[in-house]
Amino acid sequence: MEWLILFILLQWRIVALQNKQALMCCWVFTLFFFAYCLFWNQALQQRRIDHRVDVVQNRLILNPDEYQIDGDLLKISGSWVEGRQKVQAYYRIDTKKEKESLKKIATVKTLIVTGKAAAIQAPTNENQFDYRNFMLSKKVVNTIQISKLEVSSVRPNLGLAARIFAATHSLRKQILNHFAKMPAPLSGYSQILLLGYYAQNFSQQIEQINKLGLLHLFSLSGMHVFYLLGATRFVLGYMHVTRETCDDVILLLLPFYAILGGLSSSLVRAVMMAWLTILSNKFWNNTLNGIDAEAIVLLLHLFYSPALVLSMGAQLSYLLTFVLMTGKRMSKFKLGLKMNGYSLPLILWHTFRWNILTIGIAILIVPLFEWVIIPSVLIGVLMPHLTFLCNKILFLITKGIEITAALPLNIVFGKPPLICVLFWIGLMFALEIATNKKVIYLMGLTSYLLIGGMIKFPLHDEIVFLDIGQGDCTLLNDDSIAR
Repeated sequence: MEWLILFILLQWRIVALQNKQALMCCWVFTLFFFAYCLFWNQALQQRRIDHRVDVVQNRLILNPDEYQIDGDLLKISGSWVEGRQKVQAYYRIDTKKEKESLKKIATVKTLIVTGKAAAIQAPTNENQFDYRNFMLSKKVVNTIQISKLEVSSVRPNLGLAARIFAATHSLRKQILNHFAKMPAPLSGYSQILLLGYYAQNFSQQIEQINKLGLLHLFSLSGMHVFYLLGATRFVLGYMHVTRETCDDVILLLLPFYAILGGLSSSLVRAVMMAWLTILSNKFWNNTLNGIDAEAIVLLLHLFYSPALVLSMGAQLSYLLTFVLMTGKRMSKFKLGLKMNGYSLPLILWHTFRWNILTIGIAILIVPLFEWVIIPSVLIGVLMPHLTFLCNKILFLITKGIEITAALPLNIVFGKPPLICVLFWIGLMFALEIATNKKVIYLMGLTSYLLIGGMIKFPLHDEIVFLDIGQGDCTLLNDDSIAR
């Protein structure tokens, strides 16, 4: 459905240009892309295991940074050798000794596993988090419930490229362990912003940021790439390295850092945009426009995983980056309002709630995030003698977010229809060219109030059956009962 609506909007835009060549190219590319998406999805669905199958003494290739231990539960994202695919696996740890042994994994390992493999199940309730779609964007369609696990002493047989990737993953694990030893909340911020890793002990802070509707900041977390580029240019310039050589070094380091950062969508976007811009300037003496670079990266990203369009992080990352690039000359106040206007429909679509303070906080925290949080993280990580000071700054900011999130100002709006989400985003685009903006503001305000009222006070009674994990629950929504 999302693809169809986006296609219609694109055709409308192309037709408005009245360019027959552009329209023909668009049709050819669109047909090719839809065919590719169907082939991509079919190839993944063929790997899906519809009925549980026994897995006996099979091998999983595990990178050291692709597992988490939550209590006695081991979560693994590894390559299933016999199944020739990547899977999500789970294992209940039996003893404390085994847990400590698993924690020490620091290099790529082969796990010998026995258990049951099955397809990832669809959500059992409407509007529940769709874990199947989330994993589909990572090209994972099956899970393995492991009953017996053994870490093999035999090193996996890897090619040159795979060994380089494995070494990068090992380095990432070492850096994660180093960050984990830092004081909180610097440890959590450094892991999520620099390496794209969500630590278990940082989940509370993420939930508070989510309550305030500020998740888009982490979707734009790739902005620290430009700080690192500036620092690299400064250091190499101080060493009297020429600009051409500096560009060569950066072109080699950026892909390496993308892998080191966990290949999150926001980081891949930032790295690839910077890489393409430098490459075009170096070989074609033509600096690629930021919007053109983002469009190319988005197409490449979608060819890698068309299901990326279903992810809120990717949606916010690409949309708000576009907003930032088109609003460079705007004041921080107006830019904050604009970013909030674009992000609100997507946040309501995915989280169903909105905080009354979101608009004001978003305006204040965007420059705070750019000029205080990210520099504090980078300085705290790179300069140990300033770690305490930077951690204190981040602690005060986190405390402020915690106090603000605790205020009873969170409104459960409900999930708006997809057509309304696209309509609201369309209104924001219309504001860019409209002469009479008051009409658009009125349409937006009226539609938000109308849709919110219809969700809260439906025109008909409802009977909803819910799966609560321990059986079914029935919810009756009847005005006569309420009276």
